[in-house]
Amino acid sequence: MARVLSLVTFRIDPRHREEFLRRAREQLKPYWEAHGSERYEVYEEMGPTGPTGRLVEVNLLADRAAYLAMSQHVKSAQDLPSAPYRLVREPTFQVMELRV
Repeated sequence: MARVLSLVTFRIDPRHREEFLRRAREQLKPYWEAHGSERYEVYEEMGPTGPTGRLVEVNLLADRAAYLAMSQHVKSAQDLPSAPYRLVREPTFQVMELRV
């Protein structure tokens, strides 16, 4: 089975960047890893000429079924950590299967 990589690229106002990164470490990483993500990380997006000013949220999932289960969870969960995501602007979503 192919693993699935779920990416969300977004902007954060510079004055809220450290708060988002702190909440990503303390709240989002444990939450997503407890709800199906094998690995959750946040990176600075890099373009051909360097940093773009955007962040990339990465969830690595075991397979397509795990991705679908996480998607269903997002639609129905009552305990999603919403506070960090209030700081996000201009999100772009991508989902890819990793095949080797």
